[in-house]
Amino acid sequence: MAISEQAPVIIIGANLAGLMLARALQVRKVPFEVYEQDAGLVAPAQGSSISLHQSWTHIDKVFPEHVDLMEFLMDAMAIRDNPMDVGMSVIDGRTNESLATLASTIDTQGLSVDEFMKKYPQQRAFRLNRFRIRQSLAKTIDVHWGHRYVRSEQDENGGGVTVFFENGVEVRGCVVVGADGAHSRVCNDIVDGQLSSLTQFHPGLFLVSTQWLSDAEYKELRTVCHHSLGHVHTMPRDKSLIENPKYPLTLLFISTADVDRENRPDTPYEVCWIMSRYCADAVNQLNPGDASNADRRDVAFKWANDALDGPLRTLVTNTPAEQKVYKINLPHRVPPRDYLEKQTARTVIGDAAHPMVPARGSGGNQGVMDAVVLALELEKVNQGTQTIKEALANYHAEMVPRATPVVEGSSQTNLDNYESVDHFINMMRAIQKRYTE
Repeated sequence: MAISEQAPVIIIGANLAGLMLARALQVRKVPFEVYEQDAGLVAPAQGSSISLHQSWTHIDKVFPEHVDLMEFLMDAMAIRDNPMDVGMSVIDGRTNESLATLASTIDTQGLSVDEFMKKYPQQRAFRLNRFRIRQSLAKTIDVHWGHRYVRSEQDENGGGVTVFFENGVEVRGCVVVGADGAHSRVCNDIVDGQLSSLTQFHPGLFLVSTQWLSDAEYKELRTVCHHSLGHVHTMPRDKSLIENPKYPLTLLFISTADVDRENRPDTPYEVCWIMSRYCADAVNQLNPGDASNADRRDVAFKWANDALDGPLRTLVTNTPAEQKVYKINLPHRVPPRDYLEKQTARTVIGDAAHPMVPARGSGGNQGVMDAVVLALELEKVNQGTQTIKEALANYHAEMVPRATPVVEGSSQTNLDNYESVDHFINMMRAIQKRYTE
């Protein structure tokens, strides 16, 4: 079936991967429609940011004009007063000693973002605010808000797909692309309702919140965490906190999510913190409905008081009482190759295809790659040089072997982090070596 205004590409989900796909199709004049279950683009209760690094050669294809790429970057930049700061410090939580550093060896002093992009195209890495990424991408895309996907039906003769939404709307398209997150309803259709049995959860209990810091508070934090990202490892004093002696460490991840001097002149720095410990039954612990915000806050504070000192402990324990502390489950799932190979008009990208445990922005970067690879294949369909079925087969043949080892590696890396800081330091040194070569 050809792509047309009457039978466009149907994208389910206006997140990073979905909007990147939409933008990539837009610049190639491939007809598409985006449907999102949320009522609109609303800023989340807590900020988060992502490091984009592996996917820049793909992002170039989303923004073929340099001026458009620069507009996107400046819209979405997380660390607006120091955009080239994407390094990471590995820190001992008790002593506050820096154990290792990952940072570019390039002297960026005096360089603007534009100059850096042009002078060092192979070294591009920036920390972007997740919400502002979506906000920037959505500026030129007409999203159908408030449409919750229910199911889709592929035509047996390869004549397209019909998509049904909870509000009674039905739409026809040439292909439906699920970009609807780790618990994707589109993917569940593709795998014949077996999504839950194909999905595993990382055995880590993760508690997340944010603080808005003043200049003085942020400066103090940066005396310990010398970059916008910090990975903190520490052995708990209270040995009763250790569930499994193989994985004893308490972990703290720090990221600068936003800098907003215009609206928050007194506390311009939004810093996200994530504390975690190994817990085999993490998926069933401290969930909403079973535990209150005060319960999650108490656990995070207990961990911080036990395992952290100095500005690192203060970052957690000074979190205001009214601030939400979230518990997050971390699903991971390799792309369902056997099911994808049977599809004639359905596929998935990003977390819908391969949710993974966070590790240096791998999930987001893989999602961007998915979006661009699929867009290039669909462009060929629009040009009449291949069919939808051939485009999906080509996309799956590239995506599955690329994303599968990243899913598996991210999960193992996070598990290793609970065992010994040496695993993470060795990984950082290997990455740093690549930076300097």
